[in-house]
Amino acid sequence: MSLVELLVYSVLLVIVMTIAGSILTRTLATQRDVRAMAQASDNGQVAVRLFARAMRSAAEVSVPAAHGGNLIIVKTRVDEVGSDPDSWICRAWHYDAASDELRTIFGPATGIPVTSGLTAPLDTSTWTIVLSGVVPTLFGATPLPVFSAESTTGGKITFDVLTGKDTNRLSFSAAAIPRPQGTTIGGVSCT
Repeated sequence: MSLVELLVYSVLLVIVMTIAGSILTRTLATQRDVRAMAQASDNGQVAVRLFARAMRSAAEVSVPAAHGGNLIIVKTRVDEVGSDPDSWICRAWHYDAASDELRTIFGPATGIPVTSGLTAPLDTSTWTIVLSGVVPTLFGATPLPVFSAESTTGGKITFDVLTGKDTNRLSFSAAAIPRPQGTTIGGVSCT
């Protein structure tokens, strides 16, 4: 084996290793993006299901104009196994633009509910984080409200979830009209 052959083989090996390395790098980046997209999809679907579940048993829904579509307040039946079917809770959902988070808080519909008298700007630091990486869905260049009223007692949620890159977004939207709840909706108003 001559020195020239050894140099040719070395150059060919470097070329093959460079190609294999770039393929491996692209494969790992694609796998990372797909994993982030799947995680964002799962998390977004959980948030939408929680919202729809609360809305299906709602008796009162309010989207206060002062919050620009970033807050919805719902009076809903307690839907936990073994709970009294006449138990009511007040639940609020809020989109916090500063932290790109969807948050919720709830409490009994008695006394002064935790959702009563919420004024802008809200301090949601004690609220439960439902989902992070949330941004409003865009209609052209205009952001849509995250929450809106549907019919007289229903509600709608519309948002995007960032998937690690600013250009990758997953859109979620769900509307729910409550089932009839009867004539007695115990407790006080939630707003």
